[in-house]
Amino acid sequence: MAKEVVLFLFLSFLMLTFAGFFGIIYTLGSLKRLPKLTYLSYFFALLHLGCTLYLTTLKILSPPWKFFILFCGFSYALLPPFWIKFVKNFPHDLNSNRS
Repeated sequence: MAKEVVLFLFLSFLMLTFAGFFGIIYTLGSLKRLPKLTYLSYFFALLHLGCTLYLTTLKILSPPWKFFILFCGFSYALLPPFWIKFVKNFPHDLNSNRS
């Protein structure tokens, strides 16, 4: 039981770390238009999703928690691309609409 708790904590740490790396590297690659960084970010997204899926196989979690982890994992993986699209379409000169 203690080994599974330690494994759960370690995988949770890795999952969130990989999600953070994915978000930061994807943002830098997209805004600076560096495709190599964007492709590197996909590697971290795969590591993040791998940790997410492995966390759901642990026996110490009940089904609602497994669903919650899956939901969070996939939503973390989808946030950076949607956020970049929002930022790129946002008006850059906010003071131009003032009278």
